[in-house]
Amino acid sequence: MNTTSLCFFIGICLVAICPVSNGARRSRYLLQWNKYDFVKHWDAISSMTIFIEKNGLISSELVLTQPLDEVWLKTSIIVPRPVQQTKMLLMESEFEICQFLREGNMKNKIGLYVFQNMVKNSNFPKQCPISKGLLYFHNIDGLDQFPAFLPESNFTIRMRFHRPNTTDSVNVTLDGTVIEKNNARYKIWV
Repeated sequence: MNTTSLCFFIGICLVAICPVSNGARRSRYLLQWNKYDFVKHWDAISSMTIFIEKNGLISSELVLTQPLDEVWLKTSIIVPRPVQQTKMLLMESEFEICQFLREGNMKNKIGLYVFQNMVKNSNFPKQCPISKGLLYFHNIDGLDQFPAFLPESNFTIRMRFHRPNTTDSVNVTLDGTVIEKNNARYKIWV
């Protein structure tokens, strides 16, 4: 494991166990979303869009044609290992969204941070079933949970929304880069 990957891994682990400083992180880093992809295999979702805003944040909208009473979210964070020219699974978490809404707690802190960041600027319901109609998730940035000392790095977030024992699913892949603001004009990421 190279130094950048090791530092990134330690940074993510520290996010899960200690408080972080929003001011230092926001003043030091830029989160740049590079690309996204999604594959929808769920009849209850009639349309879905994901787009990168001009300010670099991600937004998404989808239309549900029927209420959903059970939805699971599986989240993975993957970072490159440039020396080996491979990728490393940094974290993987799965939870049932309606159970989380009922109980209000989650064992995996990173999964909790990902979910909270998604629903921060949304009309996502606070209870289940999730009603039919338009759901929006605006201005998803992710910097709220990055530690202030995190090294620059590329990363991939994969999210799979699904119902168990069915083929109903939506797979979302987001590629991003964390760049230190002071060095942003000197960096060229491939």
